[in-house]
Amino acid sequence: MNNTPHYQLEPYEGSNTRYRCPSCGKPKQFTRYIDAETREYIDPTVGICNRIDKCSYHYTPKQYFFDHPHLKNTPQHFVASHSNKALKNTNNVLWYKTNAALLPSKQQQNTYYTPSILANTKPFDTVPTEVYAKSLRYYHHNNFTVGLEKLFGTVIAIELIKQFNIGTAKQPQNGTIFWQVDNNGKVRTGKIMLYDTDTLKRTKNKAFTNNQQGVATLQKQSVGKLQHGVFIPVVDWVHSRLQKSGDIRAFSLQQCLFGLYQLNTAAKDAIIGIVESEKTAVISSMYMPTMVWMATGGAQHLNFSLLLPLMGRRVVLFPDVNQYELWQRKVEYIQQQAQQDYQQRIDIVVSDFLEQNATLEMKANGADLADILIKMDAFTGLALTDFSYPMMWDI
Repeated sequence: MNNTPHYQLEPYEGSNTRYRCPSCGKPKQFTRYIDAETREYIDPTVGICNRIDKCSYHYTPKQYFFDHPHLKNTPQHFVASHSNKALKNTNNVLWYKTNAALLPSKQQQNTYYTPSILANTKPFDTVPTEVYAKSLRYYHHNNFTVGLEKLFGTVIAIELIKQFNIGTAKQPQNGTIFWQVDNNGKVRTGKIMLYDTDTLKRTKNKAFTNNQQGVATLQKQSVGKLQHGVFIPVVDWVHSRLQKSGDIRAFSLQQCLFGLYQLNTAAKDAIIGIVESEKTAVISSMYMPTMVWMATGGAQHLNFSLLLPLMGRRVVLFPDVNQYELWQRKVEYIQQQAQQDYQQRIDIVVSDFLEQNATLEMKANGADLADILIKMDAFTGLALTDFSYPMMWDI
């Protein structure tokens, strides 16, 4: 007999069965997952926002128990009650050819895992190095890197590309690959997204075609009636594309923090700053260069396994606006697991910088750290320092 709990979205039985979304904050728009047998909630954050186009928050039971493995065998009524208690422009053309310095060297293969942590890591597959290396070029056909050049100038853009090993995707055209390279130089996977060159905002679930200049432009056609162009998903993954193309078969994925490989060159006492989005990590490194910046890839992705390589280091989390309480609760679970598995705590704090400094408009739009840090000249579009001159002048 299979005793594995079965989870489902709570059936609609009036507005009292719909809740405030933990991501966008809209009331009566969030559907929680429940245990089909006990009818208990798994956790107030486990569910899906009904505002699919504007929010797209979806935290599944599988993701939740992956993030909190110590709760897998806990009675559901205890999980639910415990969780409820916890809830309260320049015209330069950027062309930077592949540089061997972008590839992990043999000298960068050292690890920061302790022997006990290393012994408990699960085996995982990696993306072929040649696939990774081939993406480190054609930055004039990469909306994100072109946007970086518009914001910071060519020299700084090139440095950021090198620092974070940013790749260029073939599809969608002008797309960006944020590679997850761990501190052993292993390429875990790559996250593919498309950005607007002027705003550096992601384009989500829209129909795009390519104009004569090769730049992706938004079309007015609805996605459902698209006849020309390509439907662009919110996020795609390199390992998934390799599977679909038949280049690889089964792939055991174990994600790591974006920017994790920086541990190999960072000072031992350097503070690690962690944000949600990869874009924010890249931009924050320019405004707060004394910290080492990494990204989880999303609010719900923060978990103990991602932070394992950071044991023994000082870590500061900068959640997006409206995600502060969620990350506070996640840190509580992470500390419990660190104590349970390794008899130690991680030196980690959650910063309320965004909650204290974001405007009402920023809070309504779910702003992140980059939105607060960026100061832009209204005429040229260049990023400015705190002294109101272009940041590129310092280079």
